[in-house]
Amino acid sequence: MPPTPPTKPKRSKAPPKTVAEYTILPLALPTQPHLPSQYRDTKHYIYIKPHAPSTPTPTSARSLFISNIPIDATETNLRALFVEQLGGAMLERVDFDACVPAQPLHKRWKIKQTEKEKEKADQRGKKRKRNEEELVAEGVVEDEDSALPAIWPGSLRRSGSAAVLVFVDKRSARGAMKGVIRAVKEDASIHWKTGDAALGVARKSIIPTHHPFSLAQN
Repeated sequence: MPPTPPTKPKRSKAPPKTVAEYTILPLALPTQPHLPSQYRDTKHYIYIKPHAPSTPTPTSARSLFISNIPIDATETNLRALFVEQLGGAMLERVDFDACVPAQPLHKRWKIKQTEKEKEKADQRGKKRKRNEEELVAEGVVEDEDSALPAIWPGSLRRSGSAAVLVFVDKRSARGAMKGVIRAVKEDASIHWKTGDAALGVARKSIIPTHHPFSLAQN
């Protein structure tokens, strides 16, 4: 039986550069030294197009719409992305669609009131000051004393979230879109810059040791 010729490894297809009205921009994510080498060259793909809402706004003509933004996206790193790597267009602001969590809830069990406290509460009636504890369920109140420590120094975006980038003028918005298209056509290496927070295994010490729920005490 004749030996079978060695098969050539299949080449993976290059990802598309456009889909529908969007230009697909690959972002090289920061290298994570704790991951195996085959996972270190990781890409995140964002989808960009001129903002064209069904109901135009005064700023839509000088805006870009971005879908699938990274979960750690902030106005700072999006501004740096366009200023430093995509032609230097100046952003006025970024409008995000959502964050996780939208509004953190701080809850604890409400302490049983004494008779005098009940009388004072009855005298106050239904009116409450804004700085007082708000009853969220029977026996539960919200306050800052019972809050768990924050696990991220900012807002996290939901997976697949979008944002509208409003530039200082129409010329800047057009220049920003041209910079995106040019980078995609030239296969330029565009790097995503995260904030100061550590990622992956490096975030093993995110909970303060003085907190009663600290992992260090378990």
